Amino acid sequence: MTRTDAEDFQLYFSRIRPIYHRLFNLAHAVTGNCDQAEYCLQYAMLDCWTNGDASANRHGFRESLCSAVIRAALRLAQSEGGGAEFDWDGLSAPEGEGSPVAQLITQEPLEMQRMLALRYGCGLSLRRIARLTGCERSRAQALLRRFEARARRRLSGGDRRRADLLIARAVRAQLALPSSQAPEIGSVFRTFQADAASISRPSRLPARILRAVLAAVLAVLCVAAFWLVAVLMQPARLEAPVHPETPTAAEEAIGSDAG
Repeated sequence: MTRTDAEDFQLYFSRIRPIYHRLFNLAHAVTGNCDQAEYCLQYAMLDCWTNGDASANRHGFRESLCSAVIRAALRLAQSEGGGAEFDWDGLSAPEGEGSPVAQLITQEPLEMQRMLALRYGCGLSLRRIARLTGCERSRAQALLRRFEARARRRLSGGDRRRADLLIARAVRAQLALPSSQAPEIGSVFRTFQADAASISRPSRLPARILRAVLAAVLAVLCVAAFWLVAVLMQPARLEAPVHPETPTAAEEAIGSDAG
């Protein structure tokens, strides 16, 4: 492993570390199994690494990795057909008192907590939630609506109008909390590094060339726009109107004598 590769791995790990538990909890909520969640996490990390998504900005990187984890978990859950042991033990309790919505979530039965995690944490449709939880779509919809009604009653004033937003915020905060079922982060990174070292990443030279070309085109467009604005902002020059010369009285007299 070259020094550049080691530095790239270290940077990649440093970007994953703050969202590690969120990634694992997303996969665990979808698959329902701890071992499958770890596999999906490893797969998504390797996928983003080989695709070059690690160079995206912080928000883009986190959303890309979360989406990759959810996609991997959905594929695995559908292919396994529910054969793995279900060991998901619910959302982590918020530290301290927590918000009224967070307190309400922790009081819900396990099935309801998972539906909330899938709906508000993973952004899944009712059809997929029903398939993963093994209940009818109409029942899943009714359960979620009843919970939303209970949450609104817990809230006061203007918070009731944004109950959906507060539920989503509480669920995502709970998914980001450490889970006792999550594997040790160091072992996950070591396994990933061993797998990634055996895979040749695509060259970043074409991407660099493309960025350079785009930067040059953008610079030309900026210069052209600046020139156009400068031309449009120049004050218009008004020229005095040219009137035809009128004959003087002497010229009129000469002309009449000649006639």
